Amino acid sequence: MTALNDILTTIRERAPHEDGVNLKIGEEILRDPASVVDVSIKSFANRIGVSEPSVIRYCRSIGTNRSEIRASGLPAGAITAQVAP
Repeated sequence: MTALNDILTTIRERAPHEDGVNLKIGEEILRDPASVVDVSIKSFANRIGVSEPSVIRYCRSIGTNRSEIRASGLPAGAITAQVAP
């Protein structure tokens, strides 16, 4: 299992317990994992209407950081194929 898949599994497990901004960030990451891998924190935050610090705090709360997500280096197609239910 890749590091990104581990992160996505953590997000899925936490989703029922999240609300507000954290829920919004988690749902967007699950909906389109490549959107996090391929863009800056600023672009991601602006696109979903949250602050950059909120994205950073969310990543920390799930035990990772933006660099680890980006370092997974998986192409978008591979990510989609791996997280499909």
